Amino acid sequence: MKCEEVRGFTDLYIDGEFDQREAALFQEHLNECEGCRQVVLARQSFVQALRQKLGPPRMPSDASERVRVAVMRTVRARSGARSFALPVAVAASALVLVVAAAGWLRNIAPSGEVAEILDESVAVHEAGMPLALETAAVDKIMEFVSSQMDGDKSAPPLTEDDSTRLQGVGLARIGTSKALLFKYLHNGQVVSVVRMQRDQVPADALHPPSKAFVREVYRGARHGHVVTLYQSPYYTTTVVGDLPERDLVRLVPVEK
Repeated sequence: MKCEEVRGFTDLYIDGEFDQREAALFQEHLNECEGCRQVVLARQSFVQALRQKLGPPRMPSDASERVRVAVMRTVRARSGARSFALPVAVAASALVLVVAAAGWLRNIAPSGEVAEILDESVAVHEAGMPLALETAAVDKIMEFVSSQMDGDKSAPPLTEDDSTRLQGVGLARIGTSKALLFKYLHNGQVVSVVRMQRDQVPADALHPPSKAFVREVYRGARHGHVVTLYQSPYYTTTVVGDLPERDLVRLVPVEK
């Protein structure tokens, strides 16, 4: 691995997102490079201090109450059935509810920069903005991307197949940042992909990055649309559409 990649992947390494092979490659570079090692150590210290200050995440009181009420309803509903199965049934129901609540809480009420990116990406999707290049060959689209984004030679964000086709690419603005807008058709439904650069992309960076280097930040409904936001070392990408969530998520290059 190169220094640019290591420094771009630092957060993923600290969060334990790498598989065993990639973690070994990362650690091998750290063992040999004092500069990168100090960068990672400083970031680890910052993250640990922040987590200690914030403390463990807490389930909101209303969510806890919803889980408790749902469990009690299950108990009452099954109390007239086979009594010997009740403890196991209640435990299983409670586990399902807690897991569901955890998934719901992970995606609830995004705030700050994430909320702003989601809102503006949805607005771009709804605006139906014209594309600079339509139905062009991938090499032409990559030339456009390179000309607009400081020589970035990245491939389009989603993989094309028989049901998913890239319609073109244009420019958008998210806050004060220039972004690329990729339009796809998935089984006849429009899907907008808004991609912003997080950092300068080295010419020899992985394109596209390994799925292990991509992290989902948010998934859920936003202003009547299904959205997901994910980050790779050099990009923040938002996918917006009106597909069922499970279909939209399948398009995203994130480890499931």
